[in-house]
Amino acid sequence: MRTKTIVPITAEKLAGCGSCQKCSRGCPGHIDIPAMLKIYCKFQTGEKAALRPIKDFRKRGLPIDCIECGACTDHCPKRFNVRAAVRELAIQSMLR
Repeated sequence: MRTKTIVPITAEKLAGCGSCQKCSRGCPGHIDIPAMLKIYCKFQTGEKAALRPIKDFRKRGLPIDCIECGACTDHCPKRFNVRAAVRELAIQSMLR
């Protein structure tokens, strides 16, 4: 049985994200995950105002809408741990 390696997302790894939308297709929270990953990248690099644009996504789904089903991570061709990034965005956006 072959196990799949899940790659933690860092700003450096995000450069390899092709914004293919495969992670968003099955998202029950209707989250625009590639857009959220761009915000996550800015947040990780220390940009203080990085989380502000999340408020602009009210019509489509917020990180807090994530039910952590893992479909995003399962569908990511790069095997990024998308669920963990969305979870971190949800936590940080609630704290600010």
